[in-house]
Amino acid sequence: MIKPTMSCVVLAVMVGVVTPSEGQIDLVPKTVQPTVWERFTLRVINQVPMPTVAVTVTVPEIVTILGVAMHPPGWVFEVTLATDSTPQTIQWTGGTVMEGSFEEFAFLGRVAGDARRKELIFPVSTTKADGSGTNWARLSGEGAAPVVQIVGTTAITPWGAVGLAGGAIGISILALAIAMAGRRRPA
Repeated sequence: MIKPTMSCVVLAVMVGVVTPSEGQIDLVPKTVQPTVWERFTLRVINQVPMPTVAVTVTVPEIVTILGVAMHPPGWVFEVTLATDSTPQTIQWTGGTVMEGSFEEFAFLGRVAGDARRKELIFPVSTTKADGSGTNWARLSGEGAAPVVQIVGTTAITPWGAVGLAGGAIGISILALAIAMAGRRRPA
């Protein structure tokens, strides 16, 4: 019977730690505001010998896709709008992300004006030349999808509406008083 020595265990752990993952992704900006046009840039990094040949991002419906920016040479894109049964997506194909390199895929989007402060999840999938793929769709942990935080709102609270209405009534009364005072002056 062979007993593993401590050095074998340490070596096995080290090999597991330094083994490259399928790739990494990142999405910027990390924060957005309602009604503001934003350039969203998805970075795809390949850390394995098999090239990445397709990238798909699912864009939350609260973000209107305004257009796709210039894409890396060799890549083409397809925007699929949301339906009752499918989300809106952008897919880039036709190019390659080779081992040890990365590509950036950008699109212009705008968060709806009535959006509230919350996190937006952008699931991403990549496909390798051999047909295998990696999905970043989880909410946290390994394989977590990119997240963008909505940091402002343009909606008004009920108490804010009451305050605005009161201010408008006050200005109307002041304007009426000024108009009436102007009529009473002798000519």
